[in-house]
Amino acid sequence: MYLLRARKNSRRIAPPEIVDVTCEPHGDGGAAYYICPDQLSARSVVYSFGVGSNISFDRSLIDTFGLSVFAFDPTDESAKYVASHPIGSNYSFRQVGLSAADGTIQLRTIKRASRFYRPATVLEIKDREAPAVEVPARSLKSIMAELGHEFIDILKMDIEGGELAVIEDLARSHIPAGQIVLEFHPHLVNLERSGHFFGAAGWDKTGRAIEQLLDNGYGVFHVSERGTDFSFIRT
Repeated sequence: MYLLRARKNSRRIAPPEIVDVTCEPHGDGGAAYYICPDQLSARSVVYSFGVGSNISFDRSLIDTFGLSVFAFDPTDESAKYVASHPIGSNYSFRQVGLSAADGTIQLRTIKRASRFYRPATVLEIKDREAPAVEVPARSLKSIMAELGHEFIDILKMDIEGGELAVIEDLARSHIPAGQIVLEFHPHLVNLERSGHFFGAAGWDKTGRAIEQLLDNGYGVFHVSERGTDFSFIRT
């Protein structure tokens, strides 16, 4: 398990040794992620889960490499945003979430505003009055089968706590992605028990998820300054 070091009211994971590869940012604001441009071309395929109201990462990859981006978000708000901000024929959007299995998931709105999260999470939260909405969700394997893809050049996830279950599911079998870029949400993990942010349970579960990816042949090539955005590449 990775060491946790205190940082005021939070904890951070001490990352493993960083893999030395070409690294460049794409997107802006909360939608910015670092990717390795090596081997990317117009034939590359990107899956972008958790679009929200910022498609700058998707747009930047299309503009730079001419590749295809398949974007996913289960919320009505995101669907409306994407519809009003067309990119072109290389961009495909589906109103569905990512989960460990096909079915539905419940999104629960968190009332308190914070710069650390978007207003909905797939995790249970302490506030019983928090409104919840049931939305469709699919597994990565199911989505790839439907779209006819056997390999993804980049898998991007910003799915508000759902990444832990998805990584655990993917770790059971070969992960068909060259790179994985994602935001972890350790501050949401134990809200159902304590209502406090940045509890140790969240960082422990995040550390285990990172270990699962490393055990599946990935290396870390970038970690954000705040310690929650990670970029992995198959080594």
